[in-house]
Amino acid sequence: MKFSVLFIICLLMPMIAFALDEQDVRGIDRSVSSPQIPADSWMYGFKRFGETMTDFFTFDLQQKIKLHTLLLKERIAEIRDFEERGKDIAVIIEDYRNELNNLNNSIEKSGLADIQMIKNSSDSIERSIIVLQLVYQKVPDNAKLAVERAINNSIEHRAFNELKYELLKENVSLTKIKDKIGDEIKTQREIYRETENIVKAYYLKGLENRVLELDRKISDSKDNKQVEELENEKKVILQKIEQLYQVKYSECSTDDNCVVAGCSAQLCVPVSRKDIITTCEYKQEYECLQKTSCRCVNNKCQWNKNDEYNKCLIEATNSSIN
Repeated sequence: MKFSVLFIICLLMPMIAFALDEQDVRGIDRSVSSPQIPADSWMYGFKRFGETMTDFFTFDLQQKIKLHTLLLKERIAEIRDFEERGKDIAVIIEDYRNELNNLNNSIEKSGLADIQMIKNSSDSIERSIIVLQLVYQKVPDNAKLAVERAINNSIEHRAFNELKYELLKENVSLTKIKDKIGDEIKTQREIYRETENIVKAYYLKGLENRVLELDRKISDSKDNKQVEELENEKKVILQKIEQLYQVKYSECSTDDNCVVAGCSAQLCVPVSRKDIITTCEYKQEYECLQKTSCRCVNNKCQWNKNDEYNKCLIEATNSSIN
């Protein structure tokens, strides 16, 4: 009975932890500090050497858990710093994954370590995942795979550590852990898919606020060169906004959750994004949208691609080619 209660609590903990909203994402986003020494600094090698020596001379496993929890936060700060400065994050993403393994190994060796320490480590991984999901939205396409792998590793480590700790406290065999870990990882993946939607909404709101800010600056500026620069930045952001809305993610449950939006009424989006700002342009295929409807399909707001719409789209494409 005691084991059953503990196991249920273990499964519910991540669900409770991830009942977050955009305000929570903003808090996590702003809580990421600058790295002590940037990863491209000439002093960075000395910094990492110092970390290695500290780890080598730390013999107490609980202190190792604390150390690697702190170092994990430092790796996240470095990733965020590189992302903000447009640097290649591939190498430091790999450093983050290595630090995640170091933390996991220390927890595995610690036996019945202080449960609060394990919880603190899990919370740190939890925040890291949110930051990585935000970084994923911002980095170029060629860097997304590396970030996605880091997110998946983080989810697996967090699920395994929490579940293993609860089961080992009850002297359950490793076979039982292996039997249950698959379901636990699957559950947490579902939860993190939901947080991804919240992170994306937070990021999109930031982009839209930036567009409004640029509009004000363009209106106030009397410098033609500055106006041109601001207009170019605005165009890039608008393209990014439109691109993000074309990515599939869970955003609706019924057709009532979706509305038509965009300057040319070309987007099918959630009601929460009905005021989205887009470029104002006309494309021949937009005429085809009158032959379909904006609906919720597979938990995503999208145009219902019926036969009449598909036929119209083919004709419009052929016409543009000719």
